[in-house]
Amino acid sequence: MHNDPPDAVFLEDLSVTTHIGVPDEERAQAQELILSVRVGADLRDAAASDDVTATLDYDRLCRDIKTLSAARPRKLLETLAAEICDHVLAYPVARRVEVRIVKPAISTAGERLGVAMTRFRDN
Repeated sequence: MHNDPPDAVFLEDLSVTTHIGVPDEERAQAQELILSVRVGADLRDAAASDDVTATLDYDRLCRDIKTLSAARPRKLLETLAAEICDHVLAYPVARRVEVRIVKPAISTAGERLGVAMTRFRDN
């Protein structure tokens, strides 16, 4: 059983470009994905100290996710979501991470399709 952290740092609708898709032809072309990430943490120390090193740096989070997304081709959104979860949980303050990835290219009638994944730090 996991105790949910009381606070969160989040980003919504981050646009990333990557090569993703099951068919080789789809992966050959760069595609836009829209990501939302919510990082559960206890932010009381950051709030009390007003010290950025006690929280999760939003700019770093965005840069890291963009770099990770562009690093290599993948077939599945699930693979990218799991890699982002693992990366974010390596931040000292992170205790829980929720990743939502929308792939606009597979929408046919304006709907939003994608994956969502939640992971917890083990310790």
